[in-house]
Amino acid sequence: MLTLKLHYIIRINKRTLPCIALSLYLLQEMIYAIFSIAFGGGGTARIFTIIVMYLPLIAMLFFQGDKRDVKDFYVLMALIAAFFCVTYLFHPEYYEWFFEGSYPIKTVIFRPDQCIFAYLFFRVIKDPKDILKTLKITAYILLLYYSYQLLHALSVGYWLYNSTGEVEKWSYNLNYGYNHLLVMAIFGYFAMKEKKLFYWILCGISVLEIILGGSRGPLVGVGIFGILLILRFFKEMDMRLRVFLIVASIFALILFVGIGLETILQWVSSIIKSLGISSRTIDMLLQGEIADDNNRSRIYETAIQMIRNGGLFGYGAYGDRYVIGNIAFVGYCHNIILEILIDFGILLGGIFCLRMFYASIKIMFFAQEKEWGDIYMILFVSVTKLFLSGSFWYSEAFWGALAVWISYKKAVKKKKSQMEMKGNEEWTIVQRRSHQG
Repeated sequence: MLTLKLHYIIRINKRTLPCIALSLYLLQEMIYAIFSIAFGGGGTARIFTIIVMYLPLIAMLFFQGDKRDVKDFYVLMALIAAFFCVTYLFHPEYYEWFFEGSYPIKTVIFRPDQCIFAYLFFRVIKDPKDILKTLKITAYILLLYYSYQLLHALSVGYWLYNSTGEVEKWSYNLNYGYNHLLVMAIFGYFAMKEKKLFYWILCGISVLEIILGGSRGPLVGVGIFGILLILRFFKEMDMRLRVFLIVASIFALILFVGIGLETILQWVSSIIKSLGISSRTIDMLLQGEIADDNNRSRIYETAIQMIRNGGLFGYGAYGDRYVIGNIAFVGYCHNIILEILIDFGILLGGIFCLRMFYASIKIMFFAQEKEWGDIYMILFVSVTKLFLSGSFWYSEAFWGALAVWISYKKAVKKKKSQMEMKGNEEWTIVQRRSHQG
């Protein structure tokens, strides 16, 4: 077997190559930033980033006997392409949203570094333990990169944000906190799984950086992750940890009731500002603006009205853009459930939403192979963004979670088939012995 060793740390073989590919895919923002320094950004840096991402997958072709059954990825891509084609056939008025503006499909859907391709990079790895190990290694690198981003923004006093095609200076970064959720979930999972303080510290750093550099939305993901983590590991917790969680919850409740949330936030805010740092999320909490919906209510009302008028089969791909684009320049409705119902209609969209809810509960809490459920839970934390912001078309975590669910189903089916085959073989041996007797 062909095996190369780099510094005795990285072993290059047919098992590790897809893991390296997944790591490079998740690190593509950092890789693009590095190439941008060399090539000044733009298309050249993007091409080199894509080449680096796909080199491990291309190298896999040189290993004889390595068969990766990812035909479902090609089926998925064909179905998505057909969906857009059929939509455009019935809705030529979507031309601007399909081919122009900030989110043309050739750039944000079908370019090989985009989110749908997360399905391929997760599906190509067959062992869930390999995925978890890859996620842990990648999380270290991402934490360093995100920390650098935050420190740079704090030093200059602003984030550079490209939301309308023009670079603007913002006091926070909309994507920073949401991107950080993956890192937080990975370290939080390993902290609970391996019971190591080191991972809790890294998870805490991640949460702190989300508060300092991100928007308020990711805090929902932080809260949901805490609940999922307790539900997932409660039976495995030793008594000391259970007592600690109960005591900590009671202590937090006493602080909240006795001192008041506003006073606590003022203390935190004063400490942060004494260090020359500001947090938009804490400032909004103090000013009572945390519940401001940024025009979300109007968007949701319009989306619900579209669903009522869309019939059984909806408006097709990018269906919300044509109408909601008149309210918000991004066009999408900032809620995955509403977006699916608009695109696919009440019938297919409703079935998909119910199936998605059922599958999520089943794999996270009742999976026959726990590791697949754990990976899904980690990705689900990032998917929580889609309940408040973004579009499922632009979510790596959504398509990665779909791939994990497919891999889990195939693994269970394969295991069941092997058990049946083994049972048949044992029954055949018993019959032969009875005839011989």
